[in-house]
Amino acid sequence: MIRLVCRAGFRTKDGFTEARHAIVDTGAHTSVLPLSLWKRLDIKMIGEHYVGA
Repeated sequence: MIRLVCRAGFRTKDGFTEARHAIVDTGAHTSVLPLSLWKRLDIKMIGEHYVGA
């Protein structure tokens, strides 16, 4: 198995987050971000998707 990793940073309302290590799952159709990060991001909603168990 090969694990693909990268350093990812995101645009916020005040600039950018610090780049952090992230695992890239090329088979995942949905990426999940922690709510604490999501609230700080400068995003444009283009749709809705529910993720739950």
